[in-house]
Amino acid sequence: MGELKIVENADWNIEIGALSVLSSKHIENTPALLFDRIKDYPAGYRILVGFFESLRRSALTTNLPVDITREGFIEACRRRLATNFSIPPVTVSRGPILENVYQGDDIDLFKFPVPFWHKRDGGRYIGTGHVIITRDPDDGWVNVGCYRVMVYDCNTLGMNISPGKHGRMHRAKYFEKGKPCPVVACFGVDPLLHMIATRPEPYGKCEFDAVGGIKGEPVEVIEGEITGLPIPAYAEIAVDAEILPDQGKEEGPFSEWTGYYASGEKTEPVIKSPPSLSSQRSNHHRLAGVSPHRAGRALLRIAARRIHSGPGGKSRRAGRERRRKLLPSLLNRHLDQAALPRSCAPGCICRQSMLGRRLSRPLHRRRGRRHRCL
Repeated sequence: MGELKIVENADWNIEIGALSVLSSKHIENTPALLFDRIKDYPAGYRILVGFFESLRRSALTTNLPVDITREGFIEACRRRLATNFSIPPVTVSRGPILENVYQGDDIDLFKFPVPFWHKRDGGRYIGTGHVIITRDPDDGWVNVGCYRVMVYDCNTLGMNISPGKHGRMHRAKYFEKGKPCPVVACFGVDPLLHMIATRPEPYGKCEFDAVGGIKGEPVEVIEGEITGLPIPAYAEIAVDAEILPDQGKEEGPFSEWTGYYASGEKTEPVIKSPPSLSSQRSNHHRLAGVSPHRAGRALLRIAARRIHSGPGGKSRRAGRERRRKLLPSLLNRHLDQAALPRSCAPGCICRQSMLGRRLSRPLHRRRGRRHRCL
C-alpha cells in the first residue's frame, strides 16, 4: 500500500525530528515513518511518526473504507459526532502491557529511544503521540487526554497541561485537597485512542467510550496497580504514577505540531514515585510521535464544525467570517459620527479601537511622532 517507510540508523538527537518534518511538510498523503536501529539503541526499539498523514490511514484508523474521499470522510465523521454512539471499556485481568513490569530503582525511561525533536526544545520528549489518563476525584469519570511529556531523568517526567483542559481540572482538584494526582501516561497506543484524546470531548464523557463506539467493540483495559486507573491492555508502554503537588521543575519549550513554539519554560509539577513501568516484549518496543501536520485531526475538526450548521447548511464558522468582514464597515460608520481629535490621522489606532470605544488618552503615532489624543 505504500503507507509505511522504514528508516534505520537515524539519530535520536535532532535527526528524527528533522526527518519527520521534511517527510511531510507541504506534502499530502505521505507514508508514516518507522525508525528502527536508532543510534545507541538495539533493533526493535522503534519510533513511529506521521500515522495520520494520509487519508487512507486516517480512514483505516477510524474504521472507514480506505478508498473513501475526503468529503466522504468528513461527512462520516460528522454523522458519528452527531449520534455520539459509545461503548464503555471492559476490564480484563491480563494483557500484553503486563509482559514486563518495572518498579522503583529498576525504572529507566531512557531505556527507550526518547527523541530530542528540535534544537530549541527544553529536553527530550517521550510524550507527543500518546495519551494521559486521569480521574475526577469527585465524580469518578475518567479522562483520556494528550499533553506533552518531557523526560527529566531515569524516573522523573514533566507534563504541560494548558488551562481549561480536563486533565488540568482533575489535577487541580487533587492539589486543592493537598493530595498527589494519580496519572497514567501511555505510549505506543492504538492511533484511534490518540486521535480521540486530542479531540475535545464533552466534560464528563470518557474517550474510551467514544473509541469503543467507533470500533464497534469495547476497549480492553487493565486496572493500574498504583493508581487504579484503566490502562489500555495493548499499549506498548505505560507509566502508572502520581503528579506531585509539592515538587516542580522547569518544563519546555517544545515545538508543537503546528510548527512553532507556543510557550516557553514554565515550572510544572513532576510525575514521580511511587511509579510502576509496564511494557510489552523487552526487545520490541514502539514509541509514537507526531509530525507538524496532522491531516486526520484537521478533517475531524472540520467535521466537528459542520455539526453546528444553521439554515442552508451554513456553519457558525461562516457566520463568524461574515461578521469579521462586516466589522470594518460598521467601525467606519460609527467613527464617522464620532468626535475624533483633529490631530488623529485616518489610519491611527483611535480608528481601530473597538467600535470607537473611548480610550483615556491613548498613545499612538502619526507621521513618525508620538502624540496623545484627548
